[in-house]
Amino acid sequence: MKKMLAMAMALAVCVSAWAAPAYVELKPQFVVNYGDGNRLRYLKAEVTLRTRDPMSAHEIHKHADYLRHELVLLLSRQTVQTVSTAEGKEALRDAALKAVQEVLLRETGQVLVDQVLFTNFIVQR
Repeated sequence: MKKMLAMAMALAVCVSAWAAPAYVELKPQFVVNYGDGNRLRYLKAEVTLRTRDPMSAHEIHKHADYLRHELVLLLSRQTVQTVSTAEGKEALRDAALKAVQEVLLRETGQVLVDQVLFTNFIVQR
């Protein structure tokens, strides 16, 4: 009996590790001013967060305003050089992931999100 219980617990851990991810779109899209201030520039981005635990989507939605706030500030701080290259956009995505994870860790005690995806990214230079 103990052996069967141990096998069932191990199977449950394996299944949860392979659970399909959940995607949480942060709506509406982000539209911010960015750059050095010499010229008015706009950045528009649609952002989706990926979590490995579909049950975490509710917690992410609960803190969406705080997450949006942090992402607006991050996007607004970008330079023309950052948003003009693939490397810069990847660095921005990494910074966005870190910002999202920090907010969720403070608010829930868990990281919850493992990817930030830009599903649309348009800049006016």
